[in-house]
Amino acid sequence: MKPTRASRKTPKSSSPRRLKFRYLLKESWRNALANPVASVVTALLIAGMCIAVLLTSGRAAGAQQAVLGTLDEAGTRTILVTTDRAGTIPAGIVQKLKNVDGIDWALALGPAEDVTNAAIPGGTKQSLSHGWATNWSAFGLRISPSSPESGIANQNVLEQLGLADNLGIVETASGIRYSVSGPARLPREGSTTLPDILIPHNPTADANNDSEDVQSLVIVTNSTAAVQPVAELLTGFIAPSDASSVHVQTSQRLVDLRAVVDDQLVVFGRVLTMGILAIASTLVGIVTFGLILLRRKEFGRRRALGASRKTVIALVLIEAAIVAAAGALIGEVAAASLLLALDDPMPPTTFMAGIAILAISAGIIASFLPAIFAARREPIVELRVP
Repeated sequence: MKPTRASRKTPKSSSPRRLKFRYLLKESWRNALANPVASVVTALLIAGMCIAVLLTSGRAAGAQQAVLGTLDEAGTRTILVTTDRAGTIPAGIVQKLKNVDGIDWALALGPAEDVTNAAIPGGTKQSLSHGWATNWSAFGLRISPSSPESGIANQNVLEQLGLADNLGIVETASGIRYSVSGPARLPREGSTTLPDILIPHNPTADANNDSEDVQSLVIVTNSTAAVQPVAELLTGFIAPSDASSVHVQTSQRLVDLRAVVDDQLVVFGRVLTMGILAIASTLVGIVTFGLILLRRKEFGRRRALGASRKTVIALVLIEAAIVAAAGALIGEVAAASLLLALDDPMPPTTFMAGIAILAISAGIIASFLPAIFAARREPIVELRVP
């Protein structure tokens, strides 16, 4: 026997709790629209909070990223190994470093040569080196054993060489020619140690060829904490007969400076953000409390019609969340537009999202005490309010 419609189970979407939440959400939305003055004032306070935070500590966070990015370009995670004697660093070392934990990528470089545009005799000179890397994907390349010998360069180098359409031929002083294309997507970290033009080679093809003349080795670790352990490990891999001919350079001072700058800017941003949030939350709480007093008769009517205290509190808090979300959206858009117009550094997306969440939370928390006040009033007393 098939069950009748009346005997069928109620779907989960129609559960009493969900129905009650939908009712509270719709009622709170209606209340926000029915009290435009209160909603606009609260939304403007929240928007002002977001604008103030993003134009102060948000701008500082953007500047912090720019400063740290500059330090990273200088090589906070970079290890540079150089040699005074040819043949000390084998090209096959990149294969040994490929599976070492803590290394993002490693690049063995051959001797640097000066090259010019083959079509412009006596033109601007740029440096060129052959390279063997553990991970060419960090350079935006996919190298295979059958890849032809061709160089890559960034936009600035291509313009200085005068290569039209970012493609051309360069020539060494001895008459050797290489094709060059670009612009290449060079890694930001360790870029200052790279040659102007890089001729990529597949390390697998040259893994057993230790006769390659490698002059330097550039290693970028995946964190600043891995710099020192990896630097100590390199001596065991290279193991030259004359250790004095190999020089391992790290940027420990830059690492320490980066940590100090990061800590100081983070502390400054947090203190400033918390101060602005505290002041704005207090103002929102005062305004909300005053607006609740003006709506005492409305809440008294709800209590007289059977609404529980929890329902009244939920209505006030959900309404505050809706208005705060609208204010946060307005403030974020306005602040981002101002920063773009002023050409100031934009804060990270995670920072902006965090400020929006904090602003909405501040609006809800500031409305908590007024919500309790509205819920604890006696209906009979409140209905007498003219």
